[in-house]
Amino acid sequence: SGRASRNKEESEPWDGSASSITTLTYPVAYWHLIVSNLPVLFPYLSENDAEYIAEGLLKTLLVKQTQSTFADEDDVLFTMEKLSKDLLHSSLLPELQMLQCFFLSRIIQRCASVLSSTFPNIANQPLGLLCAGDTLWCEAIPSGHAASVRSRNDFSVSWAVMEKVALNILSLVKDRSYATLEEEHIKELLSILEVISALNVDSFFPLDFTRCFLLLISLAVNSRASISCNKALSLKFLATCC
Repeated sequence: SGRASRNKEESEPWDGSASSITTLTYPVAYWHLIVSNLPVLFPYLSENDAEYIAEGLLKTLLVKQTQSTFADEDDVLFTMEKLSKDLLHSSLLPELQMLQCFFLSRIIQRCASVLSSTFPNIANQPLGLLCAGDTLWCEAIPSGHAASVRSRNDFSVSWAVMEKVALNILSLVKDRSYATLEEEHIKELLSILEVISALNVDSFFPLDFTRCFLLLISLAVNSRASISCNKALSLKFLATCC
């Protein structure tokens, strides 16, 4: 299936021609089909669909640079990374607010995953709460041809969770409890922060804007670079968070 093919680690650039689709170019052609038709598909996407696309978008944006050499040789060729970068920097993504919401959740999950191996007490990690699957985060859900905006009362729990996260961040600072980051952790987080910097935060709903703020604050104040880390890299990480 298309979803199974997208999860394959190996793929080759595609020239856009149906006659050139092979086992290795099919994942790129499939991703191109989804991304290029998002304006049409969006009103009919379920939350599961949006979550699937958001996961694929982040995964391909953070892929190692090994596939980009083909694209450098010929700008006509499509790669999954190039398609995702085009979507990230387009004016379309801010309009797809449900997708953008799930995309932010995926970003927070990825950051939480990086910190999970370094946090002294995983139960106290604030980021896990900011992307909890049992909490409502998306304020607009497409239904048929129109977006249905949920009642503010539906999100009272979400705001309570974020208040808890904010208090948790402060508590960790007071207790001097930090996640210790090695260079590989900082490099991965910098790649994620680069993706965040490309998002149009002015298009965020209040919940997502606040989640993004708490994410950056937590990364800045609840983590510390290890002694062995390059100082310039550590300063770049802090400056990017701020």
